[in-house]
Amino acid sequence: MKRFLVQLARVVAAVLAVNGGCFVGEMIAFGTWYDGQEPARLYIREEGKRPVLRPGVHLPGLLHEVSINSDGFRGPELEKPKPADRVRLWCIGGSTTFDLYAADDAHTWPLLLAQRLDEAWNASVDVVNAGVPGETALGGMSRLKLSDLAPDLVVLYTGPNELAQVRMHAPMGHELMLPSIATVRVARRLLPLAPVTHPEFEGQQLAEQELASLRHDLEQVADLGLPVVLVTHAIYAQPGDTGEIAMQRVDVTSRLLRLTPMATIEAIDTYNQMVLEVAETHDLLSVDLRAAFDGDSRWWGDSVHFSPEGSERAAVLLAEALGPLNLSPGAQSPAPGHPPLPPP
Repeated sequence: MKRFLVQLARVVAAVLAVNGGCFVGEMIAFGTWYDGQEPARLYIREEGKRPVLRPGVHLPGLLHEVSINSDGFRGPELEKPKPADRVRLWCIGGSTTFDLYAADDAHTWPLLLAQRLDEAWNASVDVVNAGVPGETALGGMSRLKLSDLAPDLVVLYTGPNELAQVRMHAPMGHELMLPSIATVRVARRLLPLAPVTHPEFEGQQLAEQELASLRHDLEQVADLGLPVVLVTHAIYAQPGDTGEIAMQRVDVTSRLLRLTPMATIEAIDTYNQMVLEVAETHDLLSVDLRAAFDGDSRWWGDSVHFSPEGSERAAVLLAEALGPLNLSPGAQSPAPGHPPLPPP
């Protein structure tokens, strides 16, 4: 019995040591500890309200460095009031606009886009990266209306969170619940779980009322009263992906939307088509990023988030599409349109 207890103590000590090492590793990599599945100190959560980013937080991670300015957005401080010669972008979105896999604020696609437009327009361009993980188009629009940052152009890059919101009533998938400890989190990053088939998702698809709700939200943003650019949402999965490939490429998104992998791809493409239709109806510029990104793994951090290379490519493509607008003071802008993008 004594021998057994000694062995048990050694096992427990080893587990605690490994978990402690993983905890320290997360602190070094991300600049903070984790509270459940999210970085501590990054969010302010109040009952009945959507989470917001905590103003003034700096997470100096070795792999990912994040700074939240005093207005509660990722990136550097923004001058107020906006100088007369400044062109300001406002990028609405969720975690894919926040840009989870960017090494630091300067390498998120919104800031990379601003840098490129600064050169293309020969103007002083800055950007509000209003991407908040979990945020929707309407939530982002509400933040804009309450702000005094006075943007000249709004870029909308949304999709997964909007679809997840209208699908909240659908049956959830049953999966193995693992404890939220550092060892498990690190293991899941390094050794992603194999895709799981969810029989309860079979036969599920977007309903007419869900489609109507999605279109209504896009119409609301289109009628914002500011110049708006609607951007289709790129994903790792490609049209025609089936079977194991589809499962691997949309695994997390499939569970978020409560749809089979192939139905998930179809739902996102349906949303993207709606984005293009609303842009055309309202005579807004649209940019089809979905069509411009292929299934090359180098562009992707996961099923919907860009890798650092993907963020750079997104900024290049968006700058090429927005370049002709030239919002610099005194410049003549062409009429809105739907510019073709180069192949991947």
